[in-house]
Amino acid sequence: ARQHLAATLFMLRPLRHARRMPDIPFADRAPASARDAACTRIWAVVARIPPGCVATYGQVAALAGLGRRARFTGQALHRAPATMALPWHRVINAQGRIALPPDSAAHAEQRRRLEAEGVVLRNGRVDLSRHRWQPHRAAPVLD
Repeated sequence: ARQHLAATLFMLRPLRHARRMPDIPFADRAPASARDAACTRIWAVVARIPPGCVATYGQVAALAGLGRRARFTGQALHRAPATMALPWHRVINAQGRIALPPDSAAHAEQRRRLEAEGVVLRNGRVDLSRHRWQPHRAAPVLD
């Protein structure tokens, strides 16, 4: 019994280099309803990104009220039904690069779609200072 207790206590001790768990559990740890609600928030933000603009995965998560959950943004986009017709191609990584493998068909498709909307890629990067979506700078609504 002592050996079992010692092993249990060893397993429960805080890890010195463990990553902090998110405030809201996501991915496989979350109940389907919480995961679905978070995905819906991500999809709503992505649907608002205008043509010719891009947003980073982390920016989308922050705008959806999910903090710095950039990886979850990618998971949510992967889970999106094809019938939603989300502008997934407007979401890129924090370095301004397309996150898909460079030799994949999906990478070529994302690049093609971005260029068709006037987004310039130089050396595989988007100039975020020029093309980053800034929703707080939207034109004012005139009555």
